[in-house]
Amino acid sequence: PESPLEGMAGGLPGNVPGNEPGNETGGLPGNVLGNGPGNETGGLLGNGPGAFRGPLAGLRVLDLTTLLPGPLATLILVKAGADVIKVERPTGDEMRSYVPRFGPDAVNFALLNRGKRSITVDLKSPEGKERVLALVQDADVLVEQFRPGVLQRLGLHY
Repeated sequence: PESPLEGMAGGLPGNVPGNEPGNETGGLPGNVLGNGPGNETGGLLGNGPGAFRGPLAGLRVLDLTTLLPGPLATLILVKAGADVIKVERPTGDEMRSYVPRFGPDAVNFALLNRGKRSITVDLKSPEGKERVLALVQDADVLVEQFRPGVLQRLGLHY
């Protein structure tokens, strides 16, 4: 791709109603916590024009985490205003398949990854490595939770 962000979905990863590309409300579907369409203020957690942007507004975070601890940490960064880009393996995050369900994804996945942009990358392929390295160039923060040595084996260490 010409841009490492090409093919990225906005808002909540996956095809959850109310989170389609072009939906400027993002976050949870419907009028939850000020995220509803037509909400002029955007609410405390909304994304409207008058929404609170947070102290981390303008900070870009590359999220290579999965399951619970990492996604929770990066969700806190989202709520503080950071732009978080979640990198998932081509088959999707493992947590997407858990129950109970919220649309096509697990409730925990939907809650922990709301407000993040998502991209799928095969970290083991040369193209995937190039794409992640290009994303890192524009990131202020990288959050990962691999076992020690995994990033080095993937050729993505510093």
